[in-house]
Amino acid sequence: MNTDDNTSMEGEELFSNVRKYLEDAQEIVADQHSKKNYRWIGNVNRYFSGIRKLVNDIRAYNQRISRPRTWRDHNEITMLLE
Repeated sequence: MNTDDNTSMEGEELFSNVRKYLEDAQEIVADQHSKKNYRWIGNVNRYFSGIRKLVNDIRAYNQRISRPRTWRDHNEITMLLE
């Protein structure tokens, strides 16, 4: 196996793990919401700030009107975004 194959396998595994955690988190949030557990969401809300930053940065980057995008327009989240 060459380096590209290893990178692809590791990337697929990372995507799979992240998707699984996001699906599990979505199920937990939906379950707690249906139970109207407002104390729980109040306590765990701060842990979702990283996900909010990720989504907000990508949305803002995709909505930029100015072209071409420069290095200054990127951050660690959008640098390698395709």
